[in-house]
Amino acid sequence: PHEIFLSIGKLNDEGIRLVLDELCRQGYGAWDDVKSKRVCRTTERKFEEWGNILLKWAKENGQMDRLCTLDEIRTENSGEEFHNLEAEILFEALKLLEANGKSTLIAGESLDELGVKLHER
Repeated sequence: PHEIFLSIGKLNDEGIRLVLDELCRQGYGAWDDVKSKRVCRTTERKFEEWGNILLKWAKENGQMDRLCTLDEIRTENSGEEFHNLEAEILFEALKLLEANGKSTLIAGESLDELGVKLHER
C-alpha cells in the first residue's frame, strides 16, 4: 500500500485524479467538488463499512429511530471508531444508508446540524 502513495508523488495532476477517481469508484473516497475535482476525501474504510458501523452502534445503544444531529453522532461517542471522524466522511456513509432505506437525513443549517435517524428496514 505504501508503494502506491510513493508513486502518487510522481504523478501529474491528471494521474492523481485517475487514482482518486478509482478510490471513489471503489467506495473509499468522494469528491467534494465533482466538476473541478480539486478536493477529494478518502478513508481507510469503505463508506458502506462506516454505514454498517453506525447501524451496529445505533442498535447496540438504543439509538434506532432516534433523531439526532451528525455532530452529536461524531462528537459525543468517544469510545466509537467514528468518534471525531470528518463529518463529510460520515455524511457519505449516511447517504448510502438513506439510499437503502436505513437512514433518514434532514437538512440543517450546516453539515454538523444535519438531522439523522437510523432505521433497521
